[in-house]
Amino acid sequence: MLDQIPFLLSRLGMLALLAFLLSQWRISRYIFKMDRGMNVPLLLAFVSSGILMN
Repeated sequence: MLDQIPFLLSRLGMLALLAFLLSQWRISRYIFKMDRGMNVPLLLAFVSSGILMN
């Protein structure tokens, strides 16, 4: 179990880097301010990135 900690920390670092990059892009700021019904493409992007990281 303890041997999984470095692996999980590296995954957490990749997610933090992805969140930082998305917060810096102008288009992602525009997408975050959209209505809740329009956030489906954003949800699909996060779901697909989560699947690809696993």
